[in-house]
Amino acid sequence: MQTNTSALLEWQAATRIDYERSKSWYVWAGLFCLVMIVYGILSSSWSLAIVFALCPGLYFLVRNQPHPTHTIRIFDNGIEWDGRLMAWGDFNEFWILQGKGYYELHVGSPKAFKRDLVVLTGDRDPHQIRDVLSRFLPQTASHRERTMDAVARFLKL
Repeated sequence: MQTNTSALLEWQAATRIDYERSKSWYVWAGLFCLVMIVYGILSSSWSLAIVFALCPGLYFLVRNQPHPTHTIRIFDNGIEWDGRLMAWGDFNEFWILQGKGYYELHVGSPKAFKRDLVVLTGDRDPHQIRDVLSRFLPQTASHRERTMDAVARFLKL
């Protein structure tokens, strides 16, 4: 926990946006699950049928849970994520992706098994975040949204 210096920047935000889903989204998702269950039964792929039979129930259990809000603080010696300080040496780059009505900060790690930090910028100005982070990490402008992230956004998952 960082206690001896003040944060250069601080904000709270979720890691992902909450999507508004229409009634037709639920109908199409239900039909897709039903088709996959029937296909699983007809092709004797019982595990496929079971998975798609469980998906709607699991979805309804999880969908009412809001995405957790994280506290991010940027210090001279690293980034604090929910009270856990990570040194600048744990990261090698950052980029900010702009979506429809939101900005998403990615801080990349060079380690193969360590995930990037991903968080929305919330009410914090993304240009201010860029200015502060560029003192410690290079900004990579060539990064684009990952394919699976684009699919999840398109399907509102």
